[in-house]
Amino acid sequence: MRRIAISLGHNPDDQGAAFDGYTEYSSLAPLFGYLVSFLCYFDIQPYIVPTGSLTKKIEYINGKELDFAIELHMNADMDGDQEGDPVADGCEMLYYDGSVQGERFARSIQRSVVENFCIRDRGVKPEAQFSFLKRTNCPAIIAELGFIDDINEANMVRSNAAYLASLVASGINSALLT
Repeated sequence: MRRIAISLGHNPDDQGAAFDGYTEYSSLAPLFGYLVSFLCYFDIQPYIVPTGSLTKKIEYINGKELDFAIELHMNADMDGDQEGDPVADGCEMLYYDGSVQGERFARSIQRSVVENFCIRDRGVKPEAQFSFLKRTNCPAIIAELGFIDDINEANMVRSNAAYLASLVASGINSALLT
């Protein structure tokens, strides 16, 4: 059976970026639950990474024999543009720079999401500094599934959590089959 780790990028004590009464954690927790179910549908064994420090998350992942790890996040417009700036929207996948398998997973998930969900394609990007990508033993990606501070996009992600989770799971499944 194929085995992957799923991490929710934030937790009740550190809820991540916030906007309009919502946080990354509160916005993505339902999607996370749906993702677990859809992965099981594809006969993929999900390992739910316990909340806690990044070090503990990485230790958990590295203590298992896994095919892949994914951490779910939402972006925020950090450069201070006004809400609604067309540059501050969309979905992107980050993988460890130089990881061929990580890039393959990122491209597969990105393709599944942007081809089937009304969201701008911000691309697949190599990243060398993020510990989640750098320190895991298996290929890993960070999925930025929209912008928390774009009201329309954040509402779309929250109100379509099951559908978006199915697209992420489909992308993971496709990558595991190649």
